[in-house]
Amino acid sequence: MRPLPAVLLDLHEELATGKLLLRRGKVSKTIDLVNGNPVSTASTPRDETLGHFLVSTGVITEDQHRAGVARASTLGGKLGEALVALSILSVEQLIDQLGKQARHKIVHALRWLGFFAVIFLAYLIVNTLFACTYYAVGVEQLQGAEAPTAAGRFANTFFFSAHTLSTVGYGSISPRGIGANVVAAVESLCGVLGFLHALAQVGVDHF
Repeated sequence: MRPLPAVLLDLHEELATGKLLLRRGKVSKTIDLVNGNPVSTASTPRDETLGHFLVSTGVITEDQHRAGVARASTLGGKLGEALVALSILSVEQLIDQLGKQARHKIVHALRWLGFFAVIFLAYLIVNTLFACTYYAVGVEQLQGAEAPTAAGRFANTFFFSAHTLSTVGYGSISPRGIGANVVAAVESLCGVLGFLHALAQVGVDHF
């Protein structure tokens, strides 16, 4: 899967016109492109709607937001039009804020990369810590982990840790001592809990 910045750069170089759909779980974002340039965005998270964006950035107050929503609901139309009709925003201010809202959504979409980078870094650190633990307990307690060099033995404990943490199974290496079995049981539990935590973070819809 190509990173989002690379996709946006490709579309810009190709002067693409159309819609780019980004999806993660139940949350989606749509970026409208004209000649490779983002011109508008739409997203499903409630906190990225125009009204909440304007309130969170201090452009309008909560009372002004409620007044705009009430007018839009009563007379029909969009919130931006209602805010202009109530003289809360001028047309120029509305256009400027719509541009800032679009940039805000795109920047938050790019932060997905940071989320996956954190997951990868945490996975690497945890595997290394458990590999050190297996090495300290004794490589002889891991059947199939023997190697002629210390580096080879540590590499085997690292990959055994990766198999255990991801709960995919031991592969060609398995624990045969009480110490290694205890560490493997704890690591398996950490793997399940870590997966659930990562899944919960995805569900929070922090874009």
